[in-house]
Amino acid sequence: MRIKTMLATLAICTCTASSFAIARNGPPQPDYSLLQSTNRDDGVTIIFLRNKKSRDGVPRIYRNPSPQTIAAAQSEIRTNRRLRAVLVGKRVQLHNVVGIETALNGGKIVYIR
Repeated sequence: MRIKTMLATLAICTCTASSFAIARNGPPQPDYSLLQSTNRDDGVTIIFLRNKKSRDGVPRIYRNPSPQTIAAAQSEIRTNRRLRAVLVGKRVQLHNVVGIETALNGGKIVYIR
């Protein structure tokens, strides 16, 4: 019985402490400064991989792209006119694209060094 009481007390203290931390600091916010704002109609999101912090949460294949990954991205830019036009319209230097991923909604996520 004492163990149950101790566990219940511990659970209450833990919940109270986390609630206090969230109320004091607010919920953690993602760093959206990494993403270039995009027109929702174009379906392209651009992620700049400029420093170590901007690489957090980015799949490893794009953080340290292999020559094959870069070649595949460059090939997709050459063959996909619409994607190329959107990137040029956003003033992206196409030779800096290191990876392209297709999102679940069919949009493209473009990783740029």
